[in-house]
Amino acid sequence: MQEVKKNHKVFSVTLQAPPLLIMNGFGNREEGDPYKIVSLMIQSLFPPIKVQAMNLSTCKRVVMFNLSTDETGEPYIEFRHYGVSARQRAVNKGIKKVINNKKVPDMSKFKDLADYILHNNRVSSGGMSSESEMDDLPESKIVLPEDYQDKKGGTQVAIKLHELGPRLKMRLYKIEEGFCRGNVVFHSDIKKSKSEIKQ
Repeated sequence: MQEVKKNHKVFSVTLQAPPLLIMNGFGNREEGDPYKIVSLMIQSLFPPIKVQAMNLSTCKRVVMFNLSTDETGEPYIEFRHYGVSARQRAVNKGIKKVINNKKVPDMSKFKDLADYILHNNRVSSGGMSSESEMDDLPESKIVLPEDYQDKKGGTQVAIKLHELGPRLKMRLYKIEEGFCRGNVVFHSDIKKSKSEIKQ
């Protein structure tokens, strides 16, 4: 049996609820634009969510479709799939590490506890701003309107996205009416004039 890593997240329950859908770059498309059709098709893959009536505890995943262009100007669609988790932010991450540590930390090299915590934050982040410092910024926290992932409503939490995968990079090749028998609405390789289409 394969050993499961300590930090590995298992999302059997997560996949039961529909995800929140984020579509970037698809807005303000004119009628007849093939990417307008693509955006409607993608939206129809996921059940619509009424934000005012939704149960917060069912919000466990986010899927994102991003329409972008490469260096040649060719459009492509990126797909990303994330899990959502909430972490209590009342205590600094470095302090929480000391509290939850079962061993007594070796503080012989440090003057006080603050030096020890700052040193650990620098080591874990490679000398850059630590994750805990980013989490301590006021704009990185939200107050929960209701209970969510065993966190009580009214408490401050940091919402984190962790990638579940897969990562996909897709290009639109062909749009055809019906199933393998209708008119070709769009083709990336074959371009036809209106008269050729009429024929």
